[in-house]
Amino acid sequence: MTGHWWQTRWAVALAMLASTIPLWFVQLPPLIDLLAHMGRYHIQLNIADNPVLQMNWAFEWRVLGNLGGDLLMEPLGRVFGVERGALILGALLPPLMIWGMARLARAAHGHVPATVWAAFPFALAYPWQYGLVNYWMGCALALHAGAWWYRRWPGEKGAAASLFDALLLGLVALGLWVVHIYGWAIFGVLVGARALATVPWRQWLRVAPQLLPVTAPLVPMVLLAYGARGAQETYGWFIWARKLGALIFTLRDQWQPLDIASLALAGALIYAAARSKHMRFDRSLGFAALILLAAVAIIPFQALGSAFADGRLWPIVFIVALIAPTFREGYQGKASAWLAAGAATVFAIRLAATTIGFQAYDTAYARHLQALDKVERGAKIAVFLEFPCDVEWRRPRLDRLDGLAIVRRDAFTNAQWDVPGAQLLSPLGAVGTRYNADPSQLVRRRDCPADLRPVLAQKIAGFPRDRFGYVWVLGFDPVTLPRYAGLTPLFADDRTVLYRIEK
Repeated sequence: MTGHWWQTRWAVALAMLASTIPLWFVQLPPLIDLLAHMGRYHIQLNIADNPVLQMNWAFEWRVLGNLGGDLLMEPLGRVFGVERGALILGALLPPLMIWGMARLARAAHGHVPATVWAAFPFALAYPWQYGLVNYWMGCALALHAGAWWYRRWPGEKGAAASLFDALLLGLVALGLWVVHIYGWAIFGVLVGARALATVPWRQWLRVAPQLLPVTAPLVPMVLLAYGARGAQETYGWFIWARKLGALIFTLRDQWQPLDIASLALAGALIYAAARSKHMRFDRSLGFAALILLAAVAIIPFQALGSAFADGRLWPIVFIVALIAPTFREGYQGKASAWLAAGAATVFAIRLAATTIGFQAYDTAYARHLQALDKVERGAKIAVFLEFPCDVEWRRPRLDRLDGLAIVRRDAFTNAQWDVPGAQLLSPLGAVGTRYNADPSQLVRRRDCPADLRPVLAQKIAGFPRDRFGYVWVLGFDPVTLPRYAGLTPLFADDRTVLYRIEK
């Protein structure tokens, strides 16, 4: 690829490499849910030969629309170990996303427009920060698959696609579904938008059968009864305050003013591009962005057992909307250069802030995890996490730290997910009680009290002590906690305390 510096392969490759910098200086990836997934990866890789794990967990491979990281951890975990393998997994996703942005833009425009650089910060958006690794991998691969399809779609007049094209389309859709169901859905949006943009509406009925293979994942979803009773839980329709909150959280990371300003600049750029006479939108990507925006409005907060189902799409809306515009012929000079340079500067500043913040998380994790030196292999730990309604913008990210107890001590904790039909892992250590799985670890109350210590006291008084050997409290300052009858403190720092249960 030739052209201006922001269009060159080396510039995109440099941006891909730079996106991994925040994870260069840490031992653990401070990506919230990934810490819990690490516990599952450890069980996945070791349960066959580990009787201690077999007493507390069951793991069974099955075909699901949510297996991307689990499959990739098979080679990564066995070669590098779970902790290092998960760190590599987390580091691979932002460059994979940036590469997908550049490929899709090039397929649509014939070049990488300067506006794509404004999309690069979204490669580290809140879904990645939250550790939704399967989802983020599916989204990134959907962009790559979209680029492939944009190049392969048979002509602007809707000429007949070949049987081979149809077969490939179905296989790609199935592969994306296995990685994550949203990867397939986003690819379906890109495919449909391409047809809407390039085929006269009178020919849509003739062209529609050519696109039917993209629905191939519906077959295993029906045959495998995708969504057993627990996985079908769906609620939270049209809660606009939550959708708006998710929008504001799109780039949530370390510093609220920077994150909000970055999001506002991206929104302003999209608006300016739509209004400018010097820019044009690729119709396919424009339609895709509008369809994705409509999906955010329609999808409920929780769908098929997965929370944050609507809000997690916001970064993809911005990515596609920022890829869609480019400058018209004759306006590719200074304006593009300034735009690309400004976007690259924002990207660099955000990477610096993320890197500094991640180092602070890593230092805190190392301190908190010293508690595990006090427990034996195979310990059963009741975890209780402070979960207030209002948290600081830069959250402490202790939510899933107990996953490391599984990795380092073959422990059982009550914080792994247990969603029938949607998980490979089944917790057994406290089966038959309310303290066998997520969300039993959360110390919270619907009326959102400022002080959650009374709620913690109720949980400590009510959990089945005969099923556990330890209690690990996260998020509370131990100095502010009372002595609990039957619990002996073994370790404490500024935000955690470990107790042994006296039988």
